[in-house]
Amino acid sequence: MRRRWTRPGPAADPHRAWLELVDTDGPFLSVPALKRLWRQGMPPPDADALAALKDAKPAWEKAWEYWDLDRDDEARLTEYRNARDAWVELVLRDVLGWGERYSTDLTGRPGFTGVAHSPDYAVTAAPAGALVHDGTIGALVMVVDPVDSLREPPGDGWAASPIDRMEELLRTGTVPTGLVTDGRWWAIVSAREKTMVASGIVDAQTWIDEPLTRNAFIELLRPVRLVGGKPEDRLTELFRESVTAAEEITEALGIQVRSAVELLVQALSEFAAIGDWRLFYLYRDRLRAVGVPLVPGTEGAANLAEAREAAEELGFPVLLKAAAGGGGRGMRLVHGPVELHDAYERASAEAHAAFGDGTLYVEKALVPARHVEIQVICLHLGDSLTCGHRECSIQRRHQVLTEQPPSPAPEPPGASPRRHPPG
Repeated sequence: MRRRWTRPGPAADPHRAWLELVDTDGPFLSVPALKRLWRQGMPPPDADALAALKDAKPAWEKAWEYWDLDRDDEARLTEYRNARDAWVELVLRDVLGWGERYSTDLTGRPGFTGVAHSPDYAVTAAPAGALVHDGTIGALVMVVDPVDSLREPPGDGWAASPIDRMEELLRTGTVPTGLVTDGRWWAIVSAREKTMVASGIVDAQTWIDEPLTRNAFIELLRPVRLVGGKPEDRLTELFRESVTAAEEITEALGIQVRSAVELLVQALSEFAAIGDWRLFYLYRDRLRAVGVPLVPGTEGAANLAEAREAAEELGFPVLLKAAAGGGGRGMRLVHGPVELHDAYERASAEAHAAFGDGTLYVEKALVPARHVEIQVICLHLGDSLTCGHRECSIQRRHQVLTEQPPSPAPEPPGASPRRHPPG
């Protein structure tokens, strides 16, 4: 049977278009904060910088592909490291415009305290260099061996990802911004004082085909956004604004919450009675009927071919999710068609191991987005009460690490605790 899915609407503005292509975690840059400086979208890079990027990319890409054919070959890894280092130097100095301000000698620099250590001190992480201006460090740079994801531990005995390690380096010093890369993946990391870490990863392999993401990456990391220009126009200030700026706030919260909760309670009761996860899709239709906004996705289970078709229709990135359970198990974020097959097989196997059922469905990945949970109390007579919310965006592998009540996200008007009578 052919599966149905709902098509997402077009991006509302050019910032949302490129943000959708960034793998974000934590309170990343928001559209309102970006619009304050770039109302018409990100400007293109300097012509010379773009030419240098296009000229250097094939050599680095060839080295990556050569290493990827046999990842256990030390000679190939050494060859890739050499190509990576040359590529990273070119991107930092010529494309981002750091030039001679990029320094690999950080001895005695203010804001730099050395290295980060694993708990047993067996593994250390140190920056490869930094953007330095008038003796002040504007951003730390860490270069790592090639990985599948900068959010996963590299398997050296320290259960911290490259992004986690950069956060520790930033926290121990006075530098709020870091850049982590293995040549292909580039992560902007913000670790402002007394603020949860935020990060966004872009793929250098797409910099020719996806100019919006490339242009944003270059513009955000120009020296003027890190150490020069007006303080209020720097990257760290944009991250501060993004924590407090309002994004898109759901309207008519009270009626929708009450209707949604009633249907969910009924669904859970029926699920407990007959144990059929397909009720999930039945109640999605009922929630949609009462006006509850839903994430676009397949309206039923999807095999690999159906998932591929749905992803192309919905537009990448998408989420593969386990139909028989939740809690982040059997879930994979897919940025493009090349990743889909492997991600599907891994997610299905994980879902089967966790829930005894490897069935998956597809949803549009909403990026950037917050994970905010609303506390609701319902009485059997029909009354419901919304009484607060909590920030659950601090996650690793789709698992919530800590909750912050209330969420720092701005509240819509009238979002204080309120009672919603039946009827």
